[in-house]
Amino acid sequence: MNKTEFLAALRRELSFLPKDELDDAIRYYDEYINDAGDDEEKVIAEMGTPHKVAEEFIRDHGAVPTFKGFPNQYGDPFPASLCTSVNEQVVHGIPGDIVLKEGDIVSVDCGTYMNGFCGDSAYTFCVGEVDEEVRKLLKVTKEALYIGIENV
Repeated sequence: MNKTEFLAALRRELSFLPKDELDDAIRYYDEYINDAGDDEEKVIAEMGTPHKVAEEFIRDHGAVPTFKGFPNQYGDPFPASLCTSVNEQVVHGIPGDIVLKEGDIVSVDCGTYMNGFCGDSAYTFCVGEVDEEVRKLLKVTKEALYIGIENV
């Protein structure tokens, strides 16, 4: 995969971001790849998918991804630093090669361990415009979360 193909694929995968944030991310990776010089293809291959980028970011900041390698009594340990779930997929999905499209929703869950503390955060992003029913579901579930937190 060359730089142009990688940046196009990254733009598709991150299409749920607001345009200014998406443009900043693409500009960052474009510069990062440019700095690689003759090793461009190697750098692109090593960067791979968003869960690999997330793992690098987590580790570069002194934390450890809590999901990657998590034991699974039914099979192999969890293979990624992020959980991603698209549309009706239940939480803790394994990141894959799904190409997001207009109207999809994607939940991204990230857990880290640092300085004796474990943190976990998940957020559901809309890819472009989504159906009103989906938007209402996201609103109601977010409200339910905050009601639950208030009552703890």
